[in-house]
Amino acid sequence: MSNCVDCKEHYGRVDREFKLEQFTRDLAAALGYAAIISDPGTKYPTCWIDAGEDMRLHVRSNYGAKISKADIGAGTAGNKSAALEYHNRLKFPSISVDSGRDMAAIAKDVKRRLIDPSRALVEQETERCAKHESEIAAMLALAENLKKDFPGLELHHENKNAKTMELYLNNGAGYLYGEMSHDGRCAFQQFSVKGLDGARRIFAAMTGETK
Repeated sequence: MSNCVDCKEHYGRVDREFKLEQFTRDLAAALGYAAIISDPGTKYPTCWIDAGEDMRLHVRSNYGAKISKADIGAGTAGNKSAALEYHNRLKFPSISVDSGRDMAAIAKDVKRRLIDPSRALVEQETERCAKHESEIAAMLALAENLKKDFPGLELHHENKNAKTMELYLNNGAGYLYGEMSHDGRCAFQQFSVKGLDGARRIFAAMTGETK
């Protein structure tokens, strides 16, 4: 039995508990990286390994018959991928290892099967996240300019990771409510103008005609 599994008798039965924090620290040392432990010393810590070059490994424990196994997955440092919509995120590999093996052998296995194949993915995901952040910054700058050009226009960016904003304008000339994307494209869910002149201006903006 692995020394990362504690066996304790509890009301006549033997309970087994995986020592996730210890395993993570031992594996990080064998890999030559730093362990990152959230809520250390507790029963359910969150455990990461900083694998360098914007990569982190997330280490999780198993239960039941697989109690001696640990699941390890790769990802971006600081969980940058969370800024992207789920369907736009790259899929990173994950592996399961037996904690009862020699730690040097586990580290070698993790490097070969997880770290090395994930390096290129982390680089790609980091670039995608940087582009995403740049597009949001440009959208927020555009919003400020539009509010200066059109007094009364309101633009709300509630979700800091979204590349869209809610827009609202209500004045004597009419009312509109909708959404604007980072590229300036707008979709109006509700729209009204007062009088034919207002309608003509809308038609002209959409068709390019000035009649």
